[in-house]
Amino acid sequence: MAGDSLGVFYKMGALIDGMRPAIASGIAAAKTFIEAKKRNDFGEASLSVYRTLLEPLYRRVEKSRSNSRLTEGRFAYSVLPSIGFSLGFGKSSAGRVINMRDVQRDAVQKIQQYIGKLEYHEDKVRSHIAVDEDAASRDQFKAWIPLCPVSCYTLVTEKGVFSSFRDLYLHNLRKQGENSAEAMKKALEMTWSDIRNGLLKFDHVACVACGTCGVIGPPEVVRFGHEWHGHGVKFRYG
Repeated sequence: MAGDSLGVFYKMGALIDGMRPAIASGIAAAKTFIEAKKRNDFGEASLSVYRTLLEPLYRRVEKSRSNSRLTEGRFAYSVLPSIGFSLGFGKSSAGRVINMRDVQRDAVQKIQQYIGKLEYHEDKVRSHIAVDEDAASRDQFKAWIPLCPVSCYTLVTEKGVFSSFRDLYLHNLRKQGENSAEAMKKALEMTWSDIRNGLLKFDHVACVACGTCGVIGPPEVVRFGHEWHGHGVKFRYG
């Protein structure tokens, strides 16, 4: 979940936009990985292109931060409304007083009140993403697994099924019985071995159609398409 891990979101007045920058940063991570893999170079200089690709997002975040100085904080959400209410502006035409608890909540809490949970209309006949699991399992990196934001891709090993390489690493670290530098090194080696030798499995049901796996490709291994006839995830507001 490279996009989600970056934690990028924009403030647009009373709204928060997090889905689109999460997808964009995830795609940027996928492009960085593809180029690094082509060069077989995963050093700091090679991966620094990711920071360059993120520049437009950081500019938007900085602009959002500047705007929030005026629209966020105790003055905007508590002091100013309290002054207005004391002057009689807190009543609607029907005489209903605005609930101060709603005013004092922060922006994130307000948005969460209106964002509906994801709903899915599953296509039980056709998957919009074609994955050659045998070919994907032979890939030593299996980048589709950590970069999928909803864990459609999982790694099957003798130790269990993992949708996160971090979880696999922590599992191996716990097996060491300590957190020493030597134990962490051993756990990391075991994790890479598990990733190389594990089998990749794919399930399209939870897909949110971000397209990251399609960007990673290659087309002969993963071919990303679109849902048919209204199937798939449904986003709604309210």
